Amino acid sequence: MNDFNQLAVYFGYFGSYFPTDFFNKLLKNKKIKTGKDTFVPSDAYTFLQYLPRELTGWITVYHRMHIIWSTLFLIGCTMLGIVKVFVGYPID
Repeated sequence: MNDFNQLAVYFGYFGSYFPTDFFNKLLKNKKIKTGKDTFVPSDAYTFLQYLPRELTGWITVYHRMHIIWSTLFLIGCTMLGIVKVFVGYPID
């Protein structure tokens, strides 16, 4: 993992998206850049893909939970912004 993903582990739920995304990309065999001119070695892809589904299934579920939560959060913020601008009621 790159330095940012290693640091993001310590930021709780909001920071856990980045390492989860990293491992989700490993599972889906997408190319991941770890440095200026370096990429994740192919051994990491094969190791993670050969693990049983019982051990790696949570990665996809957790990644989808982050996407759903982020989408709902943005929809809520957009709706609050629309109400604030067009209706003019103070939101406390």
